Amino acid sequence: MNTGGGDIHGGVFQAGGDISVGPATPEPPIATYEPVPLWRSPLTLAWLSWIGLLLGIAGVIPFWKLVEPIVKLVSGSSADQPGLSQVIWGAVLVVVIFLLILTLSLRRTAKTETRRPLMFGLAISGHGRRITFERIRAEKCPKCGGSLRYYDKPTQWINHREANGRRWREVTERVPALECRRNQKHWFEVDPAETLAG
Repeated sequence: MNTGGGDIHGGVFQAGGDISVGPATPEPPIATYEPVPLWRSPLTLAWLSWIGLLLGIAGVIPFWKLVEPIVKLVSGSSADQPGLSQVIWGAVLVVVIFLLILTLSLRRTAKTETRRPLMFGLAISGHGRRITFERIRAEKCPKCGGSLRYYDKPTQWINHREANGRRWREVTERVPALECRRNQKHWFEVDPAETLAG
């Protein structure tokens, strides 16, 4: 390309159509945080799988003890009157189901190697396929300098209104987020699968 000996400042563009050159778009501010391990549990993915299997098998016994009187009644044999033993077996079944749900939830966290917010800036992490409890130490808000909090922020919801005028909100989606305490409009989504030193 011949410039005719003139002084050229800036870029030289050669194209068969229109060229528009604008300033680069500024990068949005990014909030930073650091997970600080509080307790590394001995629970690994393998242990959680075995515990889940054993709890599933153990749940059959109290379930059968609750269903047994109904089966005897339907079959026509003499059924024991429901009493204190049925209440105890029912409580045992509820505890076993709760522990099974907790174990399966922890197993999913370890299997997917993600971090989930709990409360008061605490999180549970499955990185390294091991359950770890962490405290999230966040830097200042990059927009205003306020302190940040880490929690499951509601991002989508359905507003309900009953006939008596009562209003309530059903949250349909939450995301892990760092939110400024000074201005709630300053919030930054946190990737739950992000791997940070901690």
